[in-house]
Amino acid sequence: GSDKFGPIWFATGGLLLNTLGYLFLLSVTTHSTFGGIIPSLILVGVGTGMFQPPNNSFVMSSVSKDQIGIVNGLNALIRNLGMIMGASLSVLILEKLQAVILSGIANPTQIQVDSSFVEAFHIVMAFVAGISICAAIISFSRKNYISLKGGLQE
Repeated sequence: GSDKFGPIWFATGGLLLNTLGYLFLLSVTTHSTFGGIIPSLILVGVGTGMFQPPNNSFVMSSVSKDQIGIVNGLNALIRNLGMIMGASLSVLILEKLQAVILSGIANPTQIQVDSSFVEAFHIVMAFVAGISICAAIISFSRKNYISLKGGLQE
C-alpha cells in the first residue's frame, strides 16, 4: 500500500478518516445504539491503522542508520505519551464541560445528566476532529519536505 503510493497519501488519508469518524460521532444522541456508533469507531480505527505505519516509515527514513534505535524509541515514547495525554485530557475536558453545563441546576434529572454528557461529548469530538484535520494538513505538507530532500516517493 504505502510503498506503492507513498507514505504521505496513506498517512494523510488515515488522518482524514479519523477526522470523518470523529465528525460522525457528533451525531451521537442519548438514544444512540452501540450499532449506530460502531461505524464511527471503525473509521477511527482504520484511519489510525492507515496513519501509523507510513508515518513511522517516514520518521525512520529521515534519520541516519546509526540514529534509528534512538529515534525508534523516541517515536514510541511520543506516540504513547500522545495517546495517554489525549485520552486523559479528553476525559478531563468532557467532565469539566459537563459540570459547567449542569452548574446552574441544583438537582439535575437523569435526562439532564445524559444530555449534558452528550453535549460535552460533542464539543470534545469537534475539538478532536479539528486537531485531526490540522494533523492531516501537516502530514500532507510533508510532500514538500520530501521533494526538497529528494527522499521518499510522494
